[in-house]
Amino acid sequence: MVTFSSSISTFAEKPSEDSSIDFDSEVESDSEPSVFVLTENGEISEIAAEKIFNLLFEYDNEIRIDYYKSMIDDEGFDFFRLWSGTEYYDVYVIGNNIVKCLNSSSECLYSDSEKEADLIRVAELKRTIALENITYTVEGGDSASISLKGLTPGIMCDIEVTYASGNKSSAKGLVEKEVAEDGRVSWEWNVGSRTTTGIATVRVFGESFSYSYEINIT
Repeated sequence: MVTFSSSISTFAEKPSEDSSIDFDSEVESDSEPSVFVLTENGEISEIAAEKIFNLLFEYDNEIRIDYYKSMIDDEGFDFFRLWSGTEYYDVYVIGNNIVKCLNSSSECLYSDSEKEADLIRVAELKRTIALENITYTVEGGDSASISLKGLTPGIMCDIEVTYASGNKSSAKGLVEKEVAEDGRVSWEWNVGSRTTTGIATVRVFGESFSYSYEINIT
């Protein structure tokens, strides 16, 4: 069984025990990969997790991954930093495929030069997409909104809002939308008056990207 814990807010803090992600099912290695732009709240897919674990197991057959965090390097490339005790490994992933892996001494353990072009393409895509507007603070009973620009006209985008309680919003305005001709897409929804206060996560995603933002429910 491969076990990874979900994203953490700081380098030193471990996630709560109930946020672990367990991958104990059989994984089809030749499954069709999806390309995602990783974000602060990025998650490792089951297929990618299996590949990462097998790669690191070859390097150290006693390895155990305690937790991970998605990060961005100085060149704007997204990667996962996985901690094993005091050591860590930086793994660059495109969809379900490993692009490269470095240890905490910056030693390259694995590199796929053919997929590095995809890594650059995804990073360029990410730079073109920008958050145009978001309601950073909203009181229960009021409405919230978010809008993005720089998207490809005509593609479909979806949205998901997860409140501090862990419950996902079922508000009417949170539906899949088509990006307008000017590259913009926006949503507006009502936050229930009994919604749990605290930080909520707003995730906007499509076939080739996924972005997460935080808003505060008061």
